[in-house]
Amino acid sequence: MELNNGTNAWINFAVLSNELTNAEVLHCPADTERSEPTNFNDLEGKISYFINLNANVFDPDMPLDGDDNFTINGIPVESGLLAISSNTPILSTVARVKPIVLE
Repeated sequence: MELNNGTNAWINFAVLSNELTNAEVLHCPADTERSEPTNFNDLEGKISYFINLNANVFDPDMPLDGDDNFTINGIPVESGLLAISSNTPILSTVARVKPIVLE
């Protein structure tokens, strides 16, 4: 927890380097605001997802991780550390959802 000061939250994803084949999977292809990481030493500011540091097995409704494409009180979230209480109004958005084109 001492590493999570809002500027280096990417470190939580760096520990996954032994479990993942490449760093590119941490970047959403529809995320045009961030560039794709080239390796696990290049994650800062390039991750499109979040990790819930307070997730636990005793609260199965609490998300462990997910896409960072959501709003809090109608305002899109910014990169960094977020403190969210149990009654915080969170909504997913469709800002990065690409339409499916049928041919």
